[in-house]
Amino acid sequence: MKNEDIALTIDEAIIEGHLKQALDLLAQSVEDEADKEEIILLKARLNNYQKRLNRGTASQEHLDLELNQIRSSILSLNRHLHAAVADAESEDRSLELLEEIHARIKATHNAYLAQCNIRNLLMASLRQRFGIEDVDHYYHVFAQYYDQMTDKEKRYHRMIRGYTQNVIRENHQKTYDLLKAQSALKSLVPRLEELEQHLVVWLSKYESLFLPDESISLVYVGFEEGVKFPTGLEHDLNKYIASHS
Repeated sequence: MKNEDIALTIDEAIIEGHLKQALDLLAQSVEDEADKEEIILLKARLNNYQKRLNRGTASQEHLDLELNQIRSSILSLNRHLHAAVADAESEDRSLELLEEIHARIKATHNAYLAQCNIRNLLMASLRQRFGIEDVDHYYHVFAQYYDQMTDKEKRYHRMIRGYTQNVIRENHQKTYDLLKAQSALKSLVPRLEELEQHLVVWLSKYESLFLPDESISLVYVGFEEGVKFPTGLEHDLNKYIASHS
């Protein structure tokens, strides 16, 4: 029986007044030594309560008070068990989310490499036709010569823009949403804080510059804004995932 099921069964036993059953189940489930010692003491108190009840040597008021104290202590122990289950589920969920972020980073990188191949083809064609020598940023050049591109160059441009819009943006947005919704992930892998800042700037530039202007095909934020993809993040993610799988 899983700890989550045991904790619920203990709740049911307490509600139905089966305190000895609840203590027996707790004894099988808790790992903390202090909790184990408390269970032993509670079993002794419950046994003593039962003897006094059978002998009729104590007032009903006193017996009710003792039983309520025992029940309260068992409930407290079971809350610990519920908390341990919640912590384990949170840990499992964190690993799953970090694996998703890692997978999205890999997918984005692969898309970026494919996009770079087409970007270089377009740049080579424009260089040959217009004698371009110095290039500060690709997207500035592409926007500048957009209206003079040939059909083939326009096709390259659409493909580059498609990678930005349909693959890179989607992965960036979903990764950012995960980091905002699950802020605890950043305490597990601190460089995710830098990734979040990188994504904030990237998505802002996408919305303000890329979407309104079809001549823009690329969104880079590492050069002008200086908010590069954090170095070492993939290593950190690999290390965490490997040590918790």
